[in-house]
Amino acid sequence: MKKLLLLFCAFTLVFTSCSSDENSSSEDKSILPKTISYIYPSVYLGTNTKNTLTYDGNKIVSSVSQISKVNFTYTGNFITKQQLFDVDSKGLETKDMEAEYTYENGKLKTRITRESFTTKYPNGQYIGKTVYT
Repeated sequence: MKKLLLLFCAFTLVFTSCSSDENSSSEDKSILPKTISYIYPSVYLGTNTKNTLTYDGNKIVSSVSQISKVNFTYTGNFITKQQLFDVDSKGLETKDMEAEYTYENGKLKTRITRESFTTKYPNGQYIGKTVYT
């Protein structure tokens, strides 16, 4: 009986050690932060804030604080648009900046930024373009 039990244990050990591990995948197991705190030593350097981050899988979707909100838009795995909104004390959002990104062969090619959105300048008063080579 002992030999049979020993044989069964050895048999089980061989099959469990040789079987494929379904948990070992190439999936990224990064730990993504849920909040980021910005603490400044002086009010002249900035306002202390706490940002709450939202993800869809491992892609950042938004970053929200009491004074601002940033939304990210993806095409595939690449961020193609970033929109920054100022948030007032009543929670009203006003678009402050927008950046659009283009890629070539998986590498960042251009960034177009638009700033100072008003009714007079619905596409932004200031537009800048950066080309990456």
